[in-house]
Amino acid sequence: MTFTKTLLISSLSLCYILLTSDYPTPVLRWYQGGVTDVQILQLYNGVLSVDEQFEDRFDIEGQASLRINDTQFNDTSLYTVEVQAGLDGSSQSVELWISDLKPVIDDILVSSNPANENENVTFSCIRSGCQISFISWYLDGHRIIESSKYSVHNNTLVVYEVSELDNGMYTCKAENTAGFDECSLWFEVDIDSNNKKEADFSNGSKILDDDTLTKYIMKTRSRQLRTTYSGI
Repeated sequence: MTFTKTLLISSLSLCYILLTSDYPTPVLRWYQGGVTDVQILQLYNGVLSVDEQFEDRFDIEGQASLRINDTQFNDTSLYTVEVQAGLDGSSQSVELWISDLKPVIDDILVSSNPANENENVTFSCIRSGCQISFISWYLDGHRIIESSKYSVHNNTLVVYEVSELDNGMYTCKAENTAGFDECSLWFEVDIDSNNKKEADFSNGSKILDDDTLTKYIMKTRSRQLRTTYSGI
């Protein structure tokens, strides 16, 4: 018998992943509170028993997840799942909060903008309103996923060793069951001057060939476009 220790809140469900491999058939129980508190339901050998005070809105979803329909404020509580098979057993708990207030994002703070090349840059989402919300980060509309390049923790996003490829519009989105809010800012990396192959036209000391001059003009126009975009 193998029990996972994964318990999380997903939409209106408290999801518990249960892996079983051996006889006997496990008994699944959900509680509001701890295992010594109010039992919501029990599932054994395919038979589901739900306490009468919960039977209108509480149900099993999938293999072992607890679904709460038409959530109410008094559903805010600690929830515990318990699985037993013979002498073996395991339990896990999670806190669920219900709110009718949507989150509000006031601003995004960034450690440096423009940033130096290869610098680690931190973005912080400043929130007010309801603090119970799920935070996600986006770059030019694409979801940012935790990786060796990005560290995503609560309200904070860290981008490691930035380069020109990290230029773009960064968006922080906060959402819960009552709604969502988002805020965006334009971020740009200032490439080190030693790596720039641009002419210094101020003193007229250098004459460029046509190909180099064309590349310089294209870079300048690109920078002007990004500056205009950031002011929208």
